[in-house]
Amino acid sequence: MLPTISEQVLGEAILQSVQHASFPQAEDVASASVPSTAIPKLLEMVRKAREQTKNEIRCLARESASDVDGWISQARRLQADIKRSQATAHEIVQQAKSGKTHTAKVQDAASKVSFLYSEMAYTESLAQVVEQIRDISGLVQSAQDAVVQNYIKSALETLGDVDGALERLGPFKSTRVVGVLLSRCNDLKATITDNVRQTWDRLVSVDEAGRQIAIQYKMETGERTISMDSIHDALMKLDLLNGFIYRLYQDLDRIIMAPRLARSHGDPVPALIIEGVRIRLSDNSAGVTVHDTLLAIQEVAEYLNSCLPFYIAAPLSAKVVPAIANRLITNWLLPAVPLSTDKVQDFQESLSLVLGLAEFFDELGWTGQQRLREWVDKSAQIWLSMQRDAALAQVRSLCFKNIHQKSVVERVETQKVPKGDAVLATTATTEEQDEDWGADWGVEPQEEPPTKTTVSALAEEAYIEEEDLSAWGVDEEDVSNDEPTQQSKASATQEKELGEDEADSWGWGEDEQETEAAPEIPATPATPTKADGIGHLSSSSVLKEKQPREKEVTLREAYTVTAIPDAIMEIVMQAVSDVAILNQPELVKSAITPASGGLYHIPTLVMAMYRATAVMHYSKEVAGDMLIYNDCTRLSDRLRAFLSELPEKDKSSTLPQHLKPSLRLKLDGDIKAMEGFAKRAYGRAMESQRTIIRDLLDGAQGFQRCTSMPFAGECDRAISMTVDRIYEVKCQWEGVLSHSVLLQSLGSLVSTALAKFINDIEDMSDIAEEESKKLKQYCESLSELSNLFKTDGPDGKARDMTNMYTPNWFKFQYLSEILDSSLADIKYFWTEGELKLEMDAEEVIDLIKALFAESEHRRKAIGDIRRTEKVIDLEIFWRACPPNFKPLYMHPTTMAQPQNNTAEPSQAKVQIRLATRHEDIELPEDPGVLFVSTNLKRYALSSLVNNLLHTEKPIPFEFLINGQFLRTSIDEFLTLNGISAETVLNVEYTRALIPPLQVASFEHDDWVSSIDVLSQTSLAGLWSGGSLGSGQERILSASYDGLLRIWNMSGEVIATSTAPYNAGRIISLKSTKFMSDKKIVASGLDGVVRVYKYDEDAATITPTVELYNHNSGVENVAVHNQSSRILSASTDTTISFFSSSAKESPAAPSNFLPTSNAASNKRVKLSKADKTVPARGALSTLVGHTQPVSSVIFAPNDHTVAYSASHDHTLRTWDLPTSRSVDVRTTGHALLSLTALSKLNLVATGTAARHITLIDPRASATSVSIMTLRGHTGPVVSLDIDPSSDYGLVSGAHDGTCRIWDVRSVRPGAGAQVGEGQVGESVYVLEREGQKDKGKSRVGGEGVKVFSVRWDKAVGILSAGEDKRVQINRGSNSNAS
Repeated sequence: MLPTISEQVLGEAILQSVQHASFPQAEDVASASVPSTAIPKLLEMVRKAREQTKNEIRCLARESASDVDGWISQARRLQADIKRSQATAHEIVQQAKSGKTHTAKVQDAASKVSFLYSEMAYTESLAQVVEQIRDISGLVQSAQDAVVQNYIKSALETLGDVDGALERLGPFKSTRVVGVLLSRCNDLKATITDNVRQTWDRLVSVDEAGRQIAIQYKMETGERTISMDSIHDALMKLDLLNGFIYRLYQDLDRIIMAPRLARSHGDPVPALIIEGVRIRLSDNSAGVTVHDTLLAIQEVAEYLNSCLPFYIAAPLSAKVVPAIANRLITNWLLPAVPLSTDKVQDFQESLSLVLGLAEFFDELGWTGQQRLREWVDKSAQIWLSMQRDAALAQVRSLCFKNIHQKSVVERVETQKVPKGDAVLATTATTEEQDEDWGADWGVEPQEEPPTKTTVSALAEEAYIEEEDLSAWGVDEEDVSNDEPTQQSKASATQEKELGEDEADSWGWGEDEQETEAAPEIPATPATPTKADGIGHLSSSSVLKEKQPREKEVTLREAYTVTAIPDAIMEIVMQAVSDVAILNQPELVKSAITPASGGLYHIPTLVMAMYRATAVMHYSKEVAGDMLIYNDCTRLSDRLRAFLSELPEKDKSSTLPQHLKPSLRLKLDGDIKAMEGFAKRAYGRAMESQRTIIRDLLDGAQGFQRCTSMPFAGECDRAISMTVDRIYEVKCQWEGVLSHSVLLQSLGSLVSTALAKFINDIEDMSDIAEEESKKLKQYCESLSELSNLFKTDGPDGKARDMTNMYTPNWFKFQYLSEILDSSLADIKYFWTEGELKLEMDAEEVIDLIKALFAESEHRRKAIGDIRRTEKVIDLEIFWRACPPNFKPLYMHPTTMAQPQNNTAEPSQAKVQIRLATRHEDIELPEDPGVLFVSTNLKRYALSSLVNNLLHTEKPIPFEFLINGQFLRTSIDEFLTLNGISAETVLNVEYTRALIPPLQVASFEHDDWVSSIDVLSQTSLAGLWSGGSLGSGQERILSASYDGLLRIWNMSGEVIATSTAPYNAGRIISLKSTKFMSDKKIVASGLDGVVRVYKYDEDAATITPTVELYNHNSGVENVAVHNQSSRILSASTDTTISFFSSSAKESPAAPSNFLPTSNAASNKRVKLSKADKTVPARGALSTLVGHTQPVSSVIFAPNDHTVAYSASHDHTLRTWDLPTSRSVDVRTTGHALLSLTALSKLNLVATGTAARHITLIDPRASATSVSIMTLRGHTGPVVSLDIDPSSDYGLVSGAHDGTCRIWDVRSVRPGAGAQVGEGQVGESVYVLEREGQKDKGKSRVGGEGVKVFSVRWDKAVGILSAGEDKRVQINRGSNSNAS
């Protein structure tokens, strides 16, 4: 309730508020209510307060009235004062105006006075200047008189005084009269200069025609005498001395020094003659030795010193001596540097004379001779450099000349072989027979104590790869680690490293990968025992033999070499000999002897030069690479023999310890490099022939229809041409290679042919009876190659050595027998014979299935073979293993182990069989079934395989069991998959893939729709004939801005195309491919396929032909360079088959040309380019799809077959010659991309359902989908295969990622939908760089969609897409990925 207060208090509060603008402070007053009854009272109080205020104001007014009157009177007085001041100021102003006139008059008078004073001063200064000019004129006249009287010095001094006087004239220097005086002075100076020049010419007379110069110190001319002194003073005052001295130097150099110091072959050197003050060159020939030349130079110096005063001779020497030194060094001293030791003393004498000449110049006080001293000081280095240059030039010359000089040489090696060797056991039963065998091979037997068993020999050879064994004997790296090679047994030398200068400058070829190992002469050509009519060496039978004694045999082999190795050896031996000669007492103090140790580096340089130029010189020879191999072998042998003799020779050598060749001549590394070079040459030749043989057999197309024409003819030709080719190679190499190396080489080629033939037969799923007979005939034809390996035995009978030189010969013979045998025979070969040693059970079973129809007999035979599959005897394996082999995978209860190896007896074990599909990591010998602990994981299994491979650097492996990668222990895998521990596990190992890292990113202006790569390993690079080198990789990108761009690996744009012409509109590009290193194909949304010419030198991409056959956009193109064919997939549901050559192509259909649209014809004509591009049509149109075609490819192994994928859910196979669809595979989803896994006979298709489907396109396939790869969350629009693996591929999708797949990586426990086969999972996921920058994934890949991927071995994994970038990812376990 509001408080109530009295009206009096309320009224006072209101008045207080009005008067002082303050609010009541009391709470009860501020919150009190004002009743209506109090209003009259309050108004009365306000009225009274107002009246009171008025009365107070009146009172104050009356009290202050007198003061106001005073203020008013004071103001009136002040106003009067102001008016008086204004009048006074006006008067002052008037007075000031009247004074200005007087001031102006005064200033005018003052200025006139000042002018008069300045005129007086000027007149006085002018009088002084006139006086000075008169004096100057007098001086000029005096100078002129002195000139007339030939007092040159006096005249010049007077002119000097004139110059000083003129400087003192100050501003009067610019007057006309002074100009006249200056002109007279200049004329006098010119006259004096002419007089001085004439006087100089009298004292220094030059007769160029007579090749002579006369210099006089003094000369009498009538009444006066002229001398160099007066001339010198005059030239100094005229500042012309340097010019005259330089002219004298030029005359002296041109007329005297240059002809005398010149040295040309055939032209005589003129003699120098000095007659008093005259020096000249005569027509007589002078001495052509360095000594004669140095004496001539000294005579010239003495002449100049006697004829010229020092103050002229000294500056002249600064020009003459350097010129003399340059010509002396270039024309006389450098040619005098001895390249042989018999001229060292003469050269040393020349150096002494050069130093004497420099000292003579010092005595004369001359300068410029330091160059001569420096050359003498560096003479040792110069000599050594010239020795190196001469040696290298000699190598180039001898390679050119001696390549055609061939001779047959003999190589002799002494080796120790076991007397109980299998070969000796089969070829002789007595000591006499052994010696007869040795005589047949050129062997000289010697008895030696036993040191080696056959078992240990088998253990060492058990880890040598089959291919290397057939072609080379042993692998270089394995032998170097475990046992010396045959050559190193002959002469062991120390390891060495190249010197820094040689290693930096001459490392040619050292980093190349050795593809083959050098073949060795077979010490014991093993002839296996026979079983079932087919020979095979049984390891168990060998192990049962007694430990044999060793026998020393000498092998002799003849082979052809050129004269180059012996010529190089002469250079090497000459270098060593020169070191010894230079350090003999009579030469040890010569200037070049301290550099003699550098001669030991010349052999390294010589051999490096040989390796760098050999390929070019040998390329014209029929068997050039084999000649390189022979020459390098010959050179290596001679170098080893030479090095082995040095220690003994050094014992009697007088050379200092640090110069003895056995310590300084480090050639081990050069010998190794030479052997490696030989192996690479041999490898090139072998690989070339292997490729030819494989290509010839590829013509049979796998022998699939060898009995039906025309395929039968192709198969017949493939076999006959292969046999003929091997015989042709034998004819080419027979006169070059030694007999044993020839047999090894031919054995390797035969092995290649047989391996190809065997693999083709094993790949045949069905072999009819007629086909079997035909294949048997082919086997008989190939068997004729055994004639290459037949030699005469010790008994005079022919002996077949094919099985020794051809590792798969027995397997081939068994295959031949199987093709013509019954089930019982095949079973007998397996159970009673030794077929199991050549083929595994699955190989035999597959052949049985292909040869025989399904029956009870076939099932029984297959069962028997599987039950009797061999398991390796682990005790024999242990005894055959090398001493450092680690048995981490063997259980102690399964075999006899070394004494110090123990393991827990309760540890579970399982049987495994190791295998791989990669030849480079294949085990040297099949270990059979191994018992390993079930606790082993991938790391332990990797250690096992690395031990079996004897790898120097461990290789990480992945392991597949039943097609699935092993990610756990073996025990867990068995449990997870329900596999019994008693089952023999087939374990496949392969190199582990290192995660590819993002290494580069190339930004564009718009979306990047397609990319391609040009490299040594890409299809376009291979089609270009191998013209690309390392570092020349190029990346091609097509963008939505209508431009093609070519990039280098540094991210620089090398060339950019012009936008396609379309009436000024931008045409987005959708697909592009390199067709070669000079040709590009691209397509876009305008439906035109364009062929471009790429010129890297001009940095241009120019269209050469436009191909028309689509009325809608072209989504994808495929190219095949050899046939010049192009396929294009369009959204108009068709595929066009084009030629890239305008000459082969028909005219373009008029309805597809841009000018066919009448409505736009005018605009097109107005914007049309001046230069038109030829327009052509398609060779044919492939019709069959009902919806847009998304992708098309050529079949990898047959360019007459193509595959296409479409939105109509189908994959079609096309026969291009007939333009017909020969097969259709229908899937459940739209297909967006396509690539082929040729080795697996599969086609991978990316779908709109976010997965990849693997389809077998062959007509014999019973199901559509073999496998489904799941992991993407967006449509899969691009695919490419792994260039280093038959099972890998990469995919790009609209989810913004690329995924790497291995089709052997099956998702454990995952089931696919009906008809989709197994389910695979990705190995790695590659995200876009832009996606990583944002720190989070884009929904649906928005902004980072991948449109195109490529996988190149040299460059890596490339991807491009919506983020306007080309991204490169690369792994570290291979060249690029």
